Amino acid sequence: PRAHGRAARARAAPSTTEARRGGTRRTINVVEFSRRRFFAAQLLFVLVLVVGTIGFHLLLDDSWVDSFYRSVVTTTLTGLDTRPETTAGEIFSIGLLIAGVAIFLYLAGTVVELIARGVVGGAVAERRRRRRIGMLHGHVIICGVGRVGRAVAAEILTTGRPLVVIDVNESTAGWAAGAGAEFIHGDGTEDDELARAGISTAYALVACADSDEKNVFITLSARALRPELVIVARAAGQGAA
Repeated sequence: PRAHGRAARARAAPSTTEARRGGTRRTINVVEFSRRRFFAAQLLFVLVLVVGTIGFHLLLDDSWVDSFYRSVVTTTLTGLDTRPETTAGEIFSIGLLIAGVAIFLYLAGTVVELIARGVVGGAVAERRRRRRIGMLHGHVIICGVGRVGRAVAAEILTTGRPLVVIDVNESTAGWAAGAGAEFIHGDGTEDDELARAGISTAYALVACADSDEKNVFITLSARALRPELVIVARAAGQGAA
């Protein structure tokens, strides 16, 4: 089964990749871009502190500690205890002040962008969702929530058993929340998706994706991860059955 599962993974990978070339992938890129900007601004701030410390040490002949202190209070716009004694020191201080203003404006814009794009709220919601799924035991995982998947979900929900659904359509998240189920974005063909759905503590898995190939692979992957798991798979063709 493991060898067959690897072969199925190789065949299923292109379709899985194609399914994720839409808005979700672009959203992830935007999130990573915003985070890179934020970390770049922090790195630039540290660089300005280093340059300021070296500059004050050379221009004013201060000790390294005094130079670092002067660099911090100048860059962070908190003021100076003493005015630089030389013209070069004053000009250098003005340059640091301008650099500090630019960096903090850049940081503020990046933070606003992160919040506006829902990155912060999304990360918190993701941690809460993972914590809720991690607390589940004896739940059912449904891979693929189309017409058949929703009918199966309705039957399971009537029993009061917890439910986690995996689907490539993000709009399914709203339906899952309304039905009282947890939602994982994916198609169930990746081991990490099954792990995030709590397969280690699940009672059963239902594979009812939109293709027999995916359902075969989901079945093989789930069986490899949990040999004792109850698995029900949808098959349209006799070969898949």
